[in-house]
Amino acid sequence: MRWILPCGSPAVWRGAVLGAAILAGNTVFPAQGQALPFPSHVPEHPDGEGHDAPPSSIAGGSLPHPLSAPVARHYKALFAAVRAGDIARIGELAHGSETKSAAGQLLLPDYLAECYLSIYFHPSEAQLTDWLRRYSALPDAPLLRQKLEELRKGASAPNMTVSPGYWDVADIQHSDRAVPFSQTLTRNGLLERDLLDKASSGEKGVHKALVQLRTVPGMSSTYAAQLHGEIAMQALSQGDTRTALRVGSAGLEKGEHRVGLPAYAAGLAAWREGQLDAAYSLFETAANAEQTDGDIQAAASFWAGRVAERHGNAALYHTWLRRASVQSESFYGLLAGRLLHSDKSQAAVAASGVLSTIGRAGVKQATLSEVDINVVAAMGEGAHLFALIQIGEQGRAEMLARQMWQDALMDPVRAHSLQLVVRKAGMRALADQMQQALARLDHKGFKDVLGPLPDLHPHHGFRLSSALVYAVARMESNFDAAASSAAGAYGMMQVRPTTASFVSEQYHLPQTVAAASSDDFNQAMQQRLREPGYNLEVGQLYMLYLARSLAQSEQRDGASLLKVLASYNAGPQAIIRWESGQKDLQDPLMFIECLPSAETRQYVRNVLTNDWVYGRRLHVATPSLVSLADGQWPSFQEEEQGRDSPS
Repeated sequence: MRWILPCGSPAVWRGAVLGAAILAGNTVFPAQGQALPFPSHVPEHPDGEGHDAPPSSIAGGSLPHPLSAPVARHYKALFAAVRAGDIARIGELAHGSETKSAAGQLLLPDYLAECYLSIYFHPSEAQLTDWLRRYSALPDAPLLRQKLEELRKGASAPNMTVSPGYWDVADIQHSDRAVPFSQTLTRNGLLERDLLDKASSGEKGVHKALVQLRTVPGMSSTYAAQLHGEIAMQALSQGDTRTALRVGSAGLEKGEHRVGLPAYAAGLAAWREGQLDAAYSLFETAANAEQTDGDIQAAASFWAGRVAERHGNAALYHTWLRRASVQSESFYGLLAGRLLHSDKSQAAVAASGVLSTIGRAGVKQATLSEVDINVVAAMGEGAHLFALIQIGEQGRAEMLARQMWQDALMDPVRAHSLQLVVRKAGMRALADQMQQALARLDHKGFKDVLGPLPDLHPHHGFRLSSALVYAVARMESNFDAAASSAAGAYGMMQVRPTTASFVSEQYHLPQTVAAASSDDFNQAMQQRLREPGYNLEVGQLYMLYLARSLAQSEQRDGASLLKVLASYNAGPQAIIRWESGQKDLQDPLMFIECLPSAETRQYVRNVLTNDWVYGRRLHVATPSLVSLADGQWPSFQEEEQGRDSPS
């Protein structure tokens, strides 16, 4: 039996094996203390025939060999024959079977381009057109396109010049390309609401949503994969982990392993199922996926680190935390930063297990690690790059690396991993250019992005942590005192007139709106709620009321901040109903990820993120950050008791 690497993304083979492993409940995470496998390895030939033998080990940060030894030798001979103009030798080699395997196809475009650009060959218009149709994104495309144009004009000796490009990668500006993935999607809000409404009604509803999704005309594979991820998250929120795992895995395949959300959703489901090894591979895929927003990348990195910690791999745990912390203003980035700051044992981590950190202190040099190699392998041309390096095609590898750099700069982690691989491959001048570019990055993503702080003065002062009040007000209204919602909520903390009246009675506040007809009362209360001081007062009191009610219903001394925030957004009864259908949801981070709607999940994460950032700016304590980093449920009482405590 002959094993070959499937054509396309290097993650495809891993996905096929992983999918079967997930369904069977098999183990794919290595034993404790062992190095993790490189995801794009060709499976070892069971008969030892060596047709597509496994590539060399990447232990110690060496580069992988995606080509078997026979295929590598074959391509070396082909390139040598083309450059020598040895037509007879090329004819002999062309009949070999080496390039017909899927792994052997990796360098086929390079070989053909070398032929077509050689002075010894005269490609036809059809050959050039076919190459450009298949490989238009590769570095040889500008030259071949120019040759095709000259051929069509009838020129006998084309005057071929290299198209201008980024020959000094340090000239490429990060800000020109850093568009979040979610902003590149053309979305259909009505379709999404319909799909998620169906998916919220259980397994049959999920099936109906998927059937509908398959019938949508003009649906791109990328958007379909993203929607699979959102449907999987909806299934996860209902406690249907196996459906979430199945739908997320299907979405990962639908997006050709390039979209991160479905892999992340499936990873969370695998974690809840107790399949930590499968969860690791899914989180790693999500973190390395090309089409993933920074917050999902940070989340997947953080959860991959949690799996590594469970397996006792401290070096890998810290590697993933460092990667998550690069997204330093995200929910999981801040959690990772807290853990790295507080963990005294990190100084003992071997350099080979630490991924470089890019943050406020700038770029730090690091030794190439397996995570770096996996990051580059997951890029669209990652296996292609490693194959060129393997056969010694340094010039072609450098051309490809320069092109990959443009996309890598959208993500500082991916860019630095590519820089380390380039340096390891011996392309020192290019690696130095990349290092200079990284050092000059405009760290807009690492600056405070919440804007200037307004001066808030609740009536009777802050009853809760000022950072928390600022965070809720920003999330609810962006500090707009005149804000109103379709649900009939008003002011900075978006309070309804009936809620304000109820809270006033509960806490014996003076009645500031004269009793009159219902319409007159609502109109007067709406106006009152647009006064910032009053709105901030009743908003805080409503949160205190929710905390007291939740503590009583759960027969506890105090309520969790997570449940108070979720109830503030979705309503206390909605959260109680949802929680009654959940089993074994003791992990506070998993609690957040499984909340009943995408809106509530995002709300809780964003309020906490804003709370932590505002806490830093206001110099007040952020006990919820400490608790969640320690794996504990954050207490609402601490937000009340610590309202005046410095950080």
